[in-house]
Amino acid sequence: MIKAGSDSTIMEYRLHLALTPKELEETAEKYHFSGMDVRTGTEELQGIHEMLCKAADCRAVCMVEKEKMEAEAVLTLGAQVDALQEEYQKQGLLMEAYLTDCLCRELLRKGNRALDERIQERMNLYAVRYLFPGQNLPLEEMERIFLCFDGKAPVKLHPGFVLVPRQSVAYRIVLSDREPETCADICADCVRRASCERYTSGERYGNREKGADDAFPNTDLQPSDFH
Repeated sequence: MIKAGSDSTIMEYRLHLALTPKELEETAEKYHFSGMDVRTGTEELQGIHEMLCKAADCRAVCMVEKEKMEAEAVLTLGAQVDALQEEYQKQGLLMEAYLTDCLCRELLRKGNRALDERIQERMNLYAVRYLFPGQNLPLEEMERIFLCFDGKAPVKLHPGFVLVPRQSVAYRIVLSDREPETCADICADCVRRASCERYTSGERYGNREKGADDAFPNTDLQPSDFH
């Protein structure tokens, strides 16, 4: 058990994540696979998703600081997911490796939301914003996040701010004691972005136009690798 300060609460969870058929269809559309040939369309995505779910060991840890109304969080899909992706690369199956990467991003986003629900159930607090080092926080803030867990996070932070396992994310959650009217999800992927008051106003943290990959900078495969 990780110790926390008097005004902080540490929570550790194992999350069981899987995408629904509808979410898989949306993923294929989002990453432009639905218009490609059958092998790289939704059927291929479904097969890789099944293997990914068998390999995934999703663990999350967060420290809620109620006085600051913030939480530091680390989330990972586990080392076996990295091994699956590396095996695809070793066999020269680069498209399959990239599809795995895309699915991991969606599973990590689902893990964000699952952790939000755990915080709400235990602390009666709501997530209103995600802040990511290297995106809307200085990259050095990642070190501060990991210091909260005294070396006992399910992810290791290596020099150069590299996370291992690679399919992991460290971030800060802005909390509220009131249920928000809008979600804390990543703005670039949110269908309600145009009408979101937080997004258009810029809030106290500021914002910028973000690409779909910005929130998970630790992944190393990009669509340009296959053109």
